[in-house]
Amino acid sequence: MIKLTIVVPVYNGAEHITECLQSIYEQTESSLELLILDDGSKDNSAEVIRHFIEENETKLQVSFRQQENQGVAITRNTGIQLAQGEYITFIDQDDRIAPDYCANYLREAVDSDIVIGGYERVTYSGKLLKKVSLGKNVWEKFIVVAPWAHLYRTDFLKDNNINFLSTGIGEDVYFNMLAYAATDKIKTIGDTGYQWMFN
Repeated sequence: MIKLTIVVPVYNGAEHITECLQSIYEQTESSLELLILDDGSKDNSAEVIRHFIEENETKLQVSFRQQENQGVAITRNTGIQLAQGEYITFIDQDDRIAPDYCANYLREAVDSDIVIGGYERVTYSGKLLKKVSLGKNVWEKFIVVAPWAHLYRTDFLKDNNINFLSTGIGEDVYFNMLAYAATDKIKTIGDTGYQWMFN
């Protein structure tokens, strides 16, 4: 069984999607499913993604799907429905993850519906602008409201009908508030392997 599904929504992401995918291909955990969902890009994102998949070998289960533009919320919801992994995580098209990111989150996921970590804010030249590491306080889960730097148990999301709200802003806050309200099996960890790139 696939341990973790990684959902990467893409919209006009040709400039940085290669670095994002490379960081996923370099994961130390191999029991991964990668779902790349192109949400009607107007640039050459699809060409860049196909070229990357064709030119790079991996043990990961990789799927690339294109759709007409529906917005990031609907695209992430599609990822939830398609996910085959026991857990699911989301990565933005221009961000990156450390090689042990997935392994670290999966190790902490035992008996949890949600695992939340921190992040690094990094420039494309490699300069670290900010580092956020979470503690164990009950309020720490509200520090990172984006869907990234989170691991969710897939059946938990599906069984509780937890989806992103299709709105111009705040779809991620809405999603996490629904998720937090549906379980007390939430764990915060000190991992900062998610790189939120300064774009």
